[in-house]
This record gives sequence, C-alpha cells and structure tokens, in this order.
Amino acid sequence: MTVMDWGGRGITGEIIFHYSTMLQISPSLCLSVPVSDPVLDVRCLQNGSAKISCWVENGTDPSIYLTVSGELEVYNVTSSERTVRVTVPPVSPPHSWNIRCSAKNHISERSTNQTQDACPVPLSDITVTSSCLPDGSAEAECLVNGSYQSYSWSLDGRSVSSHRRVTLPPPVSGTLHCDVTNQINNLSRSINISCAVPVSDPVLDVRCLQNGSAEISCWVENGTDPSIYLTVSGELEVYNVTSSERTVRVTVPPVSPPHSWNIRCSAKNNISERSTNQTQDACPVPVSDPVLDVRCLQNGSAEISCWVEIGTDPSIYLTVNGGLEVYNVTSSERTVRVTVPPVSPPHSWNIRCSARNKISERSTNQTQDPCPDDYVCECS
Repeated sequence: MTVMDWGGRGITGEIIFHYSTMLQISPSLCLSVPVSDPVLDVRCLQNGSAKISCWVENGTDPSIYLTVSGELEVYNVTSSERTVRVTVPPVSPPHSWNIRCSAKNHISERSTNQTQDACPVPLSDITVTSSCLPDGSAEAECLVNGSYQSYSWSLDGRSVSSHRRVTLPPPVSGTLHCDVTNQINNLSRSINISCAVPVSDPVLDVRCLQNGSAEISCWVENGTDPSIYLTVSGELEVYNVTSSERTVRVTVPPVSPPHSWNIRCSAKNNISERSTNQTQDACPVPVSDPVLDVRCLQNGSAEISCWVEIGTDPSIYLTVNGGLEVYNVTSSERTVRVTVPPVSPPHSWNIRCSARNKISERSTNQTQDPCPDDYVCECS
C-alpha cells in the first residue's frame, strides 16, 4: 500500500489545502506477462481432412481464438490453455483456407494469419464414359472424386492423352484405359470402345475387255461394314449387287451398237450413305467375220457387198483382183458395196474383205468366177 500526500500554499506560504490518497497495487498485476505471437501448425490427414493447432509460447492466462474459412464454416474457439486444436473436414474441389489465430490476455493481444492450401482429398468413385461422334471419332471422359487429379489415357497400350476429357480420331476400336493419380492414391478404369466409321465416297473404275465386255468395280476406302450397291443401265439389264466387303465387281456384256452406260455406285452403313454417278461410253465391240455377197448383173458386171454383223465403228476394206484394177474401199458404216465391170475373156476374181476397229481385225477371202454376159453375141 502506498500513501500519497499533496497540497498547496498561498503567497505568504501558509497551507491553503491538503489531500491524502492511498493507492493499493495488486502483486499479481505486476507479475502478468503479455502474450507472444501465436504459432500456427497445419497437418494433412490421409482422408483429406486437416488438423490445425495454434498456441502461444508466453503469456499470462491467454485466450486463443482460431478462425478457419475457405468456403468452410468458421471455427471460433476460446481456450484457457495455451493450445487450440481443430480438425477441418476434406474439401473437394480443394480451396485455400484463410486461417487466423488470435491470442490475448488482460494486458495484450497478438494475432497470426496464414493462407493454406486445403489438404488433398483421396481419389474415389472413378467412372469412364464414352460416346461415338458422327464422323467416327469418339469422346471419352474420366470422372473421379478427389483433389489434384493427374490423368493418363491409353488405347490398347498406346498413350493418347493427359487430360480429363479425350477425343479419339477414327477409327476407334480397342480397350480404353484411364489412370488417375494425386498425392494420396491412384485409381484406374478400362472400357472396351468401338465406333463405326462413316463410308467414304465410292470409287468407280471401268475396264474394257477384249471381247467388248466391261469389268466395273466399285469400292470404298473407309467405312465400317459397308454395303455396296452397283447399278449399270444403258439398254442393259440392271445389276444390283450387295457386298459386305469393300469392293464390288461385275462384268457387263458387250453392247452393239454401243450405248453409254449410266453407272451408279452407292455405299452405306449404319451411320452414313454416299454415292458416285458416272456416265461411261460402252466398251468397243470387236468386229465379227466379214460377210461377202456377190451378185451378177444382166450386163455381166457384179455387185459385191461386204458387211459385219457386230463391231464398234468398223472400217471395211474391199479388194477385188482378177485381171481388174484393185478396189480399196473404207467405210465407217457396216456395209461396203462395189460394182465390178464385166471381164472378157472371163477370169476368176480374188475377193478379200477386211474389217477392223480399235480393238480387232478380221477378214474373209473368196474366189469368185466372173459373171456371164447374157448380152454377148457369138458371131461366126
């Protein structure tokens, strides 16, 4: 206890007033220690939760307040001890936590702030989904709960992506595997995937054969399980062909006289259909054997005809030689006719008729007696 006196005197020095006060100081107050800076400690647990501790090294009768926020509820804890501990549940997707620890007593207050990444959450519930696209490609997605995922995709053992979602170009078929990891664990899942590829434009090919027929082929470069339909018309019967293979071939018989062919090839499967049209000149038909005909006229001359029954664009050459001059006749028609004058004295005629076109040549030979002259007078 302490007694304090004070007062005042006048000009002459006499005491005008006097006060006396007693001040009592508590020993415990003199011994109180201010709080030190709070110490924060964050430890992640295997399940993704966190154990947060806060304490002070020094301080008389500290009260400690711990606040954790980061899209989590707020924790306010008061403790008469020097340490506060709380367990924060997992957060997925993870967020950073804003942590504040305050300590105070009767004579001081201190605080510590810390921004802490949320603890990684173990991976769980992995699911792989996939879908086929109209162009034959595929999309797949790997869905998993947990934090800080790292992805790895493979198709039949071949690495294809490192993202959560993957697009696979056609053709797509095989075993698709998704592997996901984070700091805590690893999960994987495989699925079998197969996507139909749309058919490409059919390719037509026409090849003429020696006999005037044509081999027509139609195929597709791409497409899953294509069916191919080939139609050829041009005063010909129609060919409809279905094939589970990629190529269809038909042989079209010769056409004489030739006509153009309207060719259509269609290819389709479960997801698409394409077609190709082509107008094709019919293949040239080889010439047949020339036919010779000799007719005698009244004046002893002869009409010689030569023609071919079959053949595309034939040229015909007729030669008559028997003491007569040679006749060489070329015609784009199928028949040649010449008139040979009378021969006196008569000789036999060596007649040769040749027919040819771009792909063949045939000939016919004939020895013919000259025609009698009915009007020749025998005079003595």
